[in-house]
Amino acid sequence: MNDITLRNAQILAENAKNASRVFTLCGSLESAAFASAMSDVNYDIDRAKACKKLVSSKTGLFSALGASATRIITTASVYKSNSPEKKIDNINAIYKIVKNKFWGNEYSALAAIIIEDSGKDAELVVDEMSKIYKLMKKEHFFYSSSEDSATYAIMALSGKSPEELTAEAQNCYKILKPNFFDHNDLLTLCSLLAIYDEACDLKCSKVLAIVDELKKRKLKLSGYSSVAILAPLVKAALEKDASELAAEIAEVEKYLSSCKIFGGLSGVGKSLRTMFACGVVSNSIGNQAESITNVVTASVTAIVTQEVVMAACICACIASSTAAATSTT
Repeated sequence: MNDITLRNAQILAENAKNASRVFTLCGSLESAAFASAMSDVNYDIDRAKACKKLVSSKTGLFSALGASATRIITTASVYKSNSPEKKIDNINAIYKIVKNKFWGNEYSALAAIIIEDSGKDAELVVDEMSKIYKLMKKEHFFYSSSEDSATYAIMALSGKSPEELTAEAQNCYKILKPNFFDHNDLLTLCSLLAIYDEACDLKCSKVLAIVDELKKRKLKLSGYSSVAILAPLVKAALEKDASELAAEIAEVEKYLSSCKIFGGLSGVGKSLRTMFACGVVSNSIGNQAESITNVVTASVTAIVTQEVVMAACICACIASSTAAATSTT
């Protein structure tokens, strides 16, 4: 892998290791989620602990913002703000707006963070999210739900109309459907592909090429909507050869597997580790952008990458908690 990719992988692993010192009662996946949300930030542990305490005091016992994985993601967002207290107050206010149109759950909490980070008018964004949801529900009654609210937030912030977005998502879905078993995860991927301007056939062919090359290297994205990471990866790497791209992802995955926080006994698992590797490679390509257009694209790609990783981590944490609760009954 190139120097930028290696450095980003090292920062992710180091930040995840440090996160375990901040969130001492959480597992490796939560620590990895915090590290990914921090992106390329080498953070101060004392400041992170102070932000964690602030978030705990402001979110309340029954707020989804205070749930395990979401609290960690909220802490990362607050940490990066110059005004932490104002940041968490804004996130709380926006979460209430999102909750009025969608269920009050961890995904709506993530949507609130995404909207606050954008600086856009929350009421307008949530109205657009609601329109997108209704159109998607009409096409995919069983696959569209309030758990997609974070994805709808990204779509609503794209500047495209709900009709344009849902039509493009449906076109991508029809092309890719024969190649994916989990149609719910596929719909998330297609929803994110829809925000990009490239031709539907081009985006879908790139997805299939990357999936095929990953399979050759015994890497697979499965479960927790992790396959959605292919959307920002495809956009970041339209000009790169799929084989070259998969080879770099495999190198990052191998490196992460050698790190205790992501290793075989960490609980992260190979599929999620592959997702983190895809995110590292996607953002590394963005870090190398030179033109203004590519820099803007890289910024959008970084935001989408973070949303996918956060949503997957939330989903995995919920699944883990549910399994643990079931085993004790």
